[in-house]
Amino acid sequence: MKLIKKLPYKTRRPVVYSFDSNWAGREMHTISEFCFIIDKSKSAKMTAVDFNEIKDYEFLTPGERRGMASFDEEAYELLLRYRVPDEFRRILKNNLDFRDAQFINCQNKCLWQMANYKDCATFVLPQYLKAGRYSYIVEYPENTFYFHNAAMYYRTEKIPLKFQLPPPGPGGAGQEAAQPSDSDRPFEK
Repeated sequence: MKLIKKLPYKTRRPVVYSFDSNWAGREMHTISEFCFIIDKSKSAKMTAVDFNEIKDYEFLTPGERRGMASFDEEAYELLLRYRVPDEFRRILKNNLDFRDAQFINCQNKCLWQMANYKDCATFVLPQYLKAGRYSYIVEYPENTFYFHNAAMYYRTEKIPLKFQLPPPGPGGAGQEAAQPSDSDRPFEK
């Protein structure tokens, strides 16, 4: 596998290699960590927690958790709550900026398994992809590779742009906009 560029460190997580990253490895997040990152309704205390502080909390044994001076029990409980399919589906629905997000391998059977196997971690790799066919490789555990293909469909929705209206005043809201010059309209005659 000379094409892929492995991570320079050891990890207990699945690693994804694909064309869009020039075949460089990227660690996957657990579904709980992803929900923690995007959840806009979590408490102010949890919002202030840095993601790197809670990374791998879900994999700690009770002894390891007790041995950590900086372990945050509230953050751990929140991560466990996000594992429940109904909860993470609610978080995804309420916090993703796109109406038509595509989920690969998120069929009902997969969700059923996630609900019934409490000790099983579910991993995600959120990313933007252009429409087309993609091949990617998942490495998990180390040096065990799984080859996958996926088709991303053309999106018919407009990408939501977050912008602010200009302040009132000259050239701002409430004023007539200046007419574009002829150089601003190259295709109109």
